[in-house]
Amino acid sequence: MAGAERVGPVRSASGASPVRVEGALGVILALLLSFLPPLLLRWNWEPTAGGEASRRASDENWHHASSRLAASLRRASTLPAWVRLNGQAIGAWAEALWRQGGRGFSPDRALSQARVRGHLAGLPRGLCWAFVCEPDPASAARTVWPAARGRRAASPDAGRAASPDAGRAASPDARGGDRPRPAHPRSSSVAGPGRTIRLCRGVGLESDLRSLFTALAEGVVRAVVEQASEPADRRLVRRIQGMFGEVVFPELFGSDFHGEPFAVVFRGKPYYLVWRLIHGPPARAGGPAPVRGGFFLLIPIPADPAPLVARLCFRHWDLLRQRQPIWPVFIPLPVGGRAGSAASARPLFHPRVATREVRRPALRLAQDMPLSRGGPAEGHMGQVRLPGRLVGQVLDWGAFRARLCPLADGMPYLGVLVAARPSPRPDRLHRLASGWTVVAGAIWGLLALARLALGHWPTPALRLGLALWFLGLVSLPLILSGKSGLIYLADLGSNLMETQRRRMARLVAGIEAGSARLRQVHRQACRSLMAQPDLVERWRRVQTEGEPEGPLLAEMNAHLRRQGVDPTAILVFGHGGWHLATFSPDLGEVARSSLPLVLDGFAREILGPVERAGALAAATVGRMQALHARRPELKRQIKAPMPVVPAMGLDANTDYLRRHVGEVQELYLGQRCFTFFFDLLPGRATPTYAPFILWNHQLTARRYLAEAVPEAWLGFLRERGAGLDLAAFQQEGSQWKPVSIAGDGEGLVEWAQACEQRVLFSSAGGAEILAVPLKGLPGFVLVVRLSLAPLQEILWRERSLWGAIMLSLLGLTVLGGYGLSRWLAGPVVGMTAALQQVTGGDLAVRIPCERADELGQAAATLDTMITWLRERERLLPFVSAKALEATGSGNLFAAGIGSVQTVAVLVSDIRSFTTLTETHPPAAIFEALNEHLAAMAAEVQAGGGQIDRFVGDAVWAVFFAEAGRPPVEAAVAAARAMMRRHAALNARRQAAGRFPFAIGVGLEVGEVVVGILGDPGSRLDFTMIGEAVSEAARWEAASKLGTRSRIVASARVVAALPVAEQACWHRLPVPEDIYEREADPPPGPEAAQDRPEAAQDRLGAGQGPTGGAAAPRASLPSDRDGGGSA
Repeated sequence: MAGAERVGPVRSASGASPVRVEGALGVILALLLSFLPPLLLRWNWEPTAGGEASRRASDENWHHASSRLAASLRRASTLPAWVRLNGQAIGAWAEALWRQGGRGFSPDRALSQARVRGHLAGLPRGLCWAFVCEPDPASAARTVWPAARGRRAASPDAGRAASPDAGRAASPDARGGDRPRPAHPRSSSVAGPGRTIRLCRGVGLESDLRSLFTALAEGVVRAVVEQASEPADRRLVRRIQGMFGEVVFPELFGSDFHGEPFAVVFRGKPYYLVWRLIHGPPARAGGPAPVRGGFFLLIPIPADPAPLVARLCFRHWDLLRQRQPIWPVFIPLPVGGRAGSAASARPLFHPRVATREVRRPALRLAQDMPLSRGGPAEGHMGQVRLPGRLVGQVLDWGAFRARLCPLADGMPYLGVLVAARPSPRPDRLHRLASGWTVVAGAIWGLLALARLALGHWPTPALRLGLALWFLGLVSLPLILSGKSGLIYLADLGSNLMETQRRRMARLVAGIEAGSARLRQVHRQACRSLMAQPDLVERWRRVQTEGEPEGPLLAEMNAHLRRQGVDPTAILVFGHGGWHLATFSPDLGEVARSSLPLVLDGFAREILGPVERAGALAAATVGRMQALHARRPELKRQIKAPMPVVPAMGLDANTDYLRRHVGEVQELYLGQRCFTFFFDLLPGRATPTYAPFILWNHQLTARRYLAEAVPEAWLGFLRERGAGLDLAAFQQEGSQWKPVSIAGDGEGLVEWAQACEQRVLFSSAGGAEILAVPLKGLPGFVLVVRLSLAPLQEILWRERSLWGAIMLSLLGLTVLGGYGLSRWLAGPVVGMTAALQQVTGGDLAVRIPCERADELGQAAATLDTMITWLRERERLLPFVSAKALEATGSGNLFAAGIGSVQTVAVLVSDIRSFTTLTETHPPAAIFEALNEHLAAMAAEVQAGGGQIDRFVGDAVWAVFFAEAGRPPVEAAVAAARAMMRRHAALNARRQAAGRFPFAIGVGLEVGEVVVGILGDPGSRLDFTMIGEAVSEAARWEAASKLGTRSRIVASARVVAALPVAEQACWHRLPVPEDIYEREADPPPGPEAAQDRPEAAQDRLGAGQGPTGGAAAPRASLPSDRDGGGSA
């Protein structure tokens, strides 16, 4: 309607469409549901969870991985370690050059080059005597030195001998070096005919003291070949002690100390001596390796070796770090070292980590250890704050991480191992969150591009959209449940591991408690002896009055044995160098002579101030000297103090003894360790004495551990029933030898070596390992390995349960989404599919839905609508196309007014139809009539016309001007097609033995009134009114007069045709001005067989003239004057 108000979308007060607002809200909610799950995955629920937990785990793994390097740094923080390494390098070079051989090779040249090339840069060069074992030229037997018993192609630590990758120790090379001078003709024949030891000459090799070192070489070769603990020649032992000091035990030149450095005094100066033998390849595969030669290396000991050791650690760090990107830093301690030593210096940094990021935290760590001194009014000395609480932890130094590494005793530094912190690797949840974010971002990017291209957001299918919404909503609680489960599993694993470690710690603590009790028993026994009231007086009488010492010493020994102490030696020192001693029969002669000399130095340091300040001490010394003058056989006096090696740290040990009087302590003589009790017994009326009671704590410890380890192992198994391996190891030289093993001890010795002087926790091979140095038993390490199989089984069960729960939740989510999709989206999708089928013309579809909710009601309503459409479809053939067009426009008022149009009207009728109905059965008539009408209607529709009505056997059709061609030409073409089709139909009927019939066609053109007529309350019909309609019926009736085609038209029709077409029309002999068209040639058989079926199909399908719906029947009056039924 012209005046009707235009209806648009409803808008809110703000001007925005509700649909747009809802769409914007949906997009925002979809964005939140897309990116909220990855945020939840990245969210750390605890302050230490997530990235902190992974960072902590990474630091813990790094701490475990660097434990052996920390142990190596501790071992390397002593000068003897570098002396040992230098000896290994020289030995490795010598063996390599010996194997290489070549023209001009000589043992002297090889050893000289090995001495030069194997020397570690930065280490004092020292002195070196080299020797070779070679056949005696005077003997006919040309044999080499006997192979070392039990030795193979390399020395025990040849595999550990480092070939430095810098300086001269890069790779063996036989070329170069100075040619050695001719060997001295002096040599020594050992172990039978045909074998001699000869000292070598060359660059870097000493040539003096040839007799001593030749004899010493002979002794060590014999000891190694015969696997002896010390040289057997007593004269050689006396020469060794005369040259290197009384405290140098002959065992140091036995097979157990091959390649191990020890302190000696040579020519009045302190040195470290290390000796090694060089072995050649075995004569046969798997056979023993023969001894080819060896060397003695003496490295001078500086007054303060700490700076030298630090420089060596930095310079040769590549030999220690085992290809790990870890670098050392030395923090000075506020105490230790000598005055003016490196203790007061600034921190020392390896060049690789001498950066600002490392210097700042290192300086803060050094400043955290000040020596705070109290004022005079406070009455106390300074306090030292050491970062002991940080030992065993990983320090966060920004881009670096560090761990404290206590160095060897006597080093005024605290070692720090520093490594660059690796980029954090995201865990699985973070990787999943990152992947989720990337995928969601890509999808939203594509959706944004589609929004720009289409002008609206793409809408997914109902089921997909509903599934996405459901998954987006359900994913949030699902992720929260999964993360809570993972945190529970992580906490459970940590708690179980902590419980495991506590069990192991309790086990070790029980064994340590037993060792402490053993130590307590020894201390109480010694204290009970020292508490005897007349003990000091009896010592005085022995010293000054010559009372026999045997009964007193026997009584002291018996008292200790009754208390459970098996003493190795009892020594009592008094003023003036007097001493009283008794020894166990198991103690060797050299130890008996060396122990008094060693302890006398400590006794003189302790008793010296008393002698200088006390008159009683002077009087006691005078009476003792008078007694010795009268009775020289009673003399028990050490004339002069033994020269002490500075490396022994006599000052520090003396101060320690003064602070720990009456306690059980350890004394190390070379590689030998004694447990001893020291006391200082002054009296008011008696002189002061310093008694020492020594016993072999290693033997006692071995006995204790041999009983305690199996007992603890069995108790643990009875209580826990878990796979436990327990072993105790003792350090002998550089070797760790098992003392007691309960369970499987394979691989435990490696952890004893890595443990050194600190507690070590680690996980390896599916087991938790604890290595603990026993404080009460120095030199012993207890290693506990507890299988993690029970713990892993518990964790596996919990993980399986968690996985089953998560899979169940995921399955419920999928099933819930599927069920929700079927319950909500299924009916909607079914209705949509049904509507699409209806749109395609399939009205036989049904929408079964037996639900009582709104979706069921909607389905029932749509099913009812489709039923109505099916009924309407059945009525379509009774409605004209123009009626459908008018009703389809929705403006019935305009159609009721009517409109004047110029059209061509076609009327067709069967000749003599009344006679046919009288002579043929009704079924045959209806069959022929339906077949005829279908064929004619098809041709009319094919020509662009519309069937206006069927009146009995007559067809009334109209051709409008909007058909795309002049209506007259379309009507004439349709009439001709109808005749051809009718001829083909008759031919087919005659061939089938059925009756034929004839038809006529009348055509007229003119103006008619087209519109809807009738009562809106009862019936409406679309029709056309005009003279052209009645004239067309008259011309059809006149077609019976035709003799050609029986297509009759008025002069107006013929005049509207093209000139060529007008020539085919001939006027009929009637008063009216009408014409008949010439007949067309008979149609071909293909056309006669093709077109009737198509027309019949379309008509039978209820389609209209153009293939659409048929027009409703019009109720126009028909003019049957001369009708075709005559």
